[in-house]
Amino acid sequence: MPIRCEDIESLLQTHIDGELADDDAREVEAHLAACANCRQHAARERRFHHELRAALAPPPAPEGLRERMGHALDQEEWRMRGQARRSRWLLPAASSLAAAAALLLFAVSPLQAPEPPVADEAVLQHMRRPPIEVQGAAVSPWLQKYYRGRVDMPRFVGVSTELRGARLSQVRGRQAVQFYYDVALGGRQHEVSMQIFDATGFDFSRGFTGSRTSVVEGRPLSYGELRGYGVVAYGGPGGLGYLFTSAHLDGEHLLELVTRSNLLSQGGAR
Repeated sequence: MPIRCEDIESLLQTHIDGELADDDAREVEAHLAACANCRQHAARERRFHHELRAALAPPPAPEGLRERMGHALDQEEWRMRGQARRSRWLLPAASSLAAAAALLLFAVSPLQAPEPPVADEAVLQHMRRPPIEVQGAAVSPWLQKYYRGRVDMPRFVGVSTELRGARLSQVRGRQAVQFYYDVALGGRQHEVSMQIFDATGFDFSRGFTGSRTSVVEGRPLSYGELRGYGVVAYGGPGGLGYLFTSAHLDGEHLLELVTRSNLLSQGGAR
C-alpha cells in the first residue's frame, strides 16, 4: 500500500536518522518527490535535526590539551619499551647452582636498557599533527617571546621553501620549537617539519633503525626512513639537536634539503 501524507509524520524522524528499512525508505523518498507539502515538512525537520546536533556538539578541547596528552603517551611508550627490554627469563627450579648465582648477579646489577632513538619521538609527534601555534611572518617575534633558547630562522638556498608556521614542542622532556615548511620539489609541495632543541648529552652517533650516515661540514648526519617517514637527525653547533621529518620525502631528499640550509655551518644559534 503506497505511503500517504498522514503516514509521513510517523516515519519521517526514523527516516532522517537512517533507521528505516530500505524498502520503506524508498517509498518515503518516492512520496516526498511527488508531494511538495511533505517535502517542505521534511526539509524543516532535517534543518531542525541538523541545528540540534550542532547545539549538542561537545565544546573544543582546551588549548594545549592535545599536546600534553601526546607527550604523556610518548612517555608511557618509552616506559613500556624500557620494561620490555629489562625483562628477564626466569630459570626453572631445577637449574644448577651456578645458573642461580648468575641470575642473582643479574638481579642485583640489572643492565640499563638504552633509550629509543630520539628520531622516533620526532616521528610520533609528526604523525599526530598537533596544531600550529603561529603562522607566517609572525613566527620570528613569537619565537623570541616564547622560546627559552635563542634560535635563528633557518634559511634554504636553491630550493623553494615556504614557512607555514611553528609551535612549541618537547623532545625527551626538553623544550623544543617545531617549524613547518612547504617544500617545492618535483613540481609538488611537500610538508616538512623541523625540530630544534637543546641536545646537550644526546648521542646522535647511534642513528636509528635502518639509518645511514653522511658526513657534511664535518658533522655526521643520520638519515633514512622510520615508521614510513623520512628522517634526518644530527647534533649541531652549540649543543643543539635537529630533527627533520616528512611523510612525503624520503631520507635522501630530506638530507639534500638540510645540506642546502645554513644550519650546518652556523648552527642556527645566536
